[in-house]
Amino acid sequence: MARLEVHPQRLTQFNLQIEEEIRHIRQWMQLVEECGEYDTMHLQQLQEMRQRLERMHLDLVRLHEINESVLVQCAGMTRTLDDDLKEETWKFAQLFE
Repeated sequence: MARLEVHPQRLTQFNLQIEEEIRHIRQWMQLVEECGEYDTMHLQQLQEMRQRLERMHLDLVRLHEINESVLVQCAGMTRTLDDDLKEETWKFAQLFE
């Protein structure tokens, strides 16, 4: 079975990239909304673009939430491991007193 490795720094960096993509998508969505001078031929294209941008936005928001959840779980596991290591180190030290 393959081992899953979580790299908090990579997830944090990835989340920053996702946030930047979300900002870009929101800007594009706003531009599509503000586009007042278009003919009926382009109206369908603008509506399709807006729908694609909305789907991309939702997907990125979900991905960001998942990454945040993984980071929180990783932090909790790290604290637990640190606490366990301290306890085991203390027990080991007691053997030699």
